[in-house]
Amino acid sequence: MMFEALSRLQIPDGCADCNAVQMVTAGADDITVITVYHDEYCPAYQARGGGRRE
Repeated sequence: MMFEALSRLQIPDGCADCNAVQMVTAGADDITVITVYHDEYCPAYQARGGGRRE
């Protein structure tokens, strides 16, 4: 997997409106997912209905 070494890496930034963090997750079948976790007060996050928080 190309991003396997980066799996679970947290990358700062990712949103111009808040202090979002990007999380890289390497999954099965060479599928890599990059998820952006916004601050709860972020206008972009709120405009999308709050999205998914963990």
